[in-house]
Amino acid sequence: MSTARPTPDTTPALSLVVCTRNRAAFLGPFFEAIEAIRTRHQWELILVDNGSSDDTPRLLREFAERAPMPVRVVRDELPGLGHARNCGWTVARGPIVSFTDDDCYTRHDYVDRMLEAFDDPTVGFVGGRVTLHDPEDLPVTIRTETEPLEFPAGRFIYPGQIHGANFAFRLEVLQRIGGFDWWLGAGTP
Repeated sequence: MSTARPTPDTTPALSLVVCTRNRAAFLGPFFEAIEAIRTRHQWELILVDNGSSDDTPRLLREFAERAPMPVRVVRDELPGLGHARNCGWTVARGPIVSFTDDDCYTRHDYVDRMLEAFDDPTVGFVGGRVTLHDPEDLPVTIRTETEPLEFPAGRFIYPGQIHGANFAFRLEVLQRIGGFDWWLGAGTP
């Protein structure tokens, strides 16, 4: 399987949104993991620069030029992860919008597995496993369960059950709920 660069009139099956801010020194391994994704599906990458003041904007532009998939770089000056994610998903063209972090390393089959999670048309959002890349790191904000959890519609989801490092929504769900709370997330007061 390979990642083919779609034509401009092709709608991607999935849009992957990644937000970053002042992470120039750490983006190399992230770029390598993204370039290693293999799938038969068309997909796009949306990189949101959340007001970086270091070399991040240049690195994002350079990656966009060489990447095997379509990449859009969006710049947003208002700090905050919720705000940055909203800036990303609102330009997404795919019916499935997935999110990961700039310090995460996706598996080579990330796009295929994420799309499979939405085979059931009643699924509106999913969250996936998040494991430690470095076993010496503290085991916080990870999800290692291998069995799926189901959350009935209209029920409260407790903190820690879904992680922003690996989750996705149908675009229509994000539109219906109005996206993310702009006042929450890293970088906000």
